[in-house]
Amino acid sequence: MMEKELILVIGASGFVGSELVKILKADGYAVRGTTSKVTAGANTVKIDVGNGEGLSEAFEGVTRAFLMAPLGFTDHHAVLSPLIKEAKRRQLKKVVLMTAFGANASDEIPFRKAEIELGTVRS
Repeated sequence: MMEKELILVIGASGFVGSELVKILKADGYAVRGTTSKVTAGANTVKIDVGNGEGLSEAFEGVTRAFLMAPLGFTDHHAVLSPLIKEAKRRQLKKVVLMTAFGANASDEIPFRKAEIELGTVRS
């Protein structure tokens, strides 16, 4: 029997992330969530995107990931870039990045910079 691929969900305790975790689990996927909260539950890793703490542990054994910038940060690229770098370093099969409507208005917008770094932008 083939082992299930592990999907990482950044922000699993938030509004979007918690719903995504529910949907993925209901569809039979193995999921590891992340949270900035003090108490991380089962299959959840505490990370601090501000300083990168817990990042390596969160990505261990992961094959796919959902990335999003947490509340409270204005430079989304600075927060997302370490996550993108780790996903690339681990050669994940697929990475989905939740950005924002209008992020493509300028290549200087932090979300756009993250899109470009991830390589999701096509000419």
